Amino acid sequence: MQADREGLRSGDSQPLPWTGQPVINSAISAIEITPWDISGKYYDAPIYRLLRDPCRNRVRCYTSTGEDNREELANNVERAMDEGFTGVKFMAYWG
Repeated sequence: MQADREGLRSGDSQPLPWTGQPVINSAISAIEITPWDISGKYYDAPIYRLLRDPCRNRVRCYTSTGEDNREELANNVERAMDEGFTGVKFMAYWG
């Protein structure tokens, strides 16, 4: 497959075809977690106990959003903060 170099430079090219990487990574994760899950069920213990004791009592959770419109983005961030999130990851699509 030849690359459309002019299209790539001008921004007129089509997005690259989906590679399936997220599916592959999800499958690998499922395979990796399975022995821990089985062991946890056998020993009637959560995975963190099998690994050792918990390293923290709390975990900071964040949410993500990405909007084309700044007002919509600001509203979504504000809503997330109202819901208790202390972090928001977003992509800004404007220049």
